[in-house]
Amino acid sequence: MQSHQFCEALACEEEGPLGICPYRLFETADAPIFVGAATDRFYRRLCEALAAPDLAEDPRYTTNRLRLKHQADLHARLEPLFRAKPAVEWERLLLEKEVPCGIVGSYRQFFIDPQVEATGMNPVIEHPTIGPIRVVGVPVDFEKTPGRIQGAAPLLGQHTAEILREYGFDSQAVDELQREGIVRCAASPASDG
Repeated sequence: MQSHQFCEALACEEEGPLGICPYRLFETADAPIFVGAATDRFYRRLCEALAAPDLAEDPRYTTNRLRLKHQADLHARLEPLFRAKPAVEWERLLLEKEVPCGIVGSYRQFFIDPQVEATGMNPVIEHPTIGPIRVVGVPVDFEKTPGRIQGAAPLLGQHTAEILREYGFDSQAVDELQREGIVRCAASPASDG
């Protein structure tokens, strides 16, 4: 199972990689958006989309090096601008200006995204106990060695007996290890023990 959908980050770095500014998450009126204004050109276009020519002309922010030096102040000025509109509106405005960006969506939203569907990144696989489930596909596609989802995540102990047998344990030894509580073998029909 992809249980990370049930997790919530309590401490998250908003900043992007060192050396680029602004390149980070911004809170909008309704959802976070990631903005990748990684070059001076993208920064100027970001300022156009924000209708903030003063930020583009401010001598503290004209180059990436200067923006890095004054990033705390710059972020403090950008944050209220982003909070003024919903993420979908910011995404539209930024993409019109060709500024790299993307709304941070939920796990559920990922599965229904038209691009995800078109690229087959949401395959359905058979889980041994709960039936068909939709999972995230393999994000890397090599021409000669394409990745693919081979099955659901194994159940707890699903391959224990098989692995122990590969290391020379016979069925009687595996059964004894299980009786003593040293190992656990899955009880489902998919189990080897």
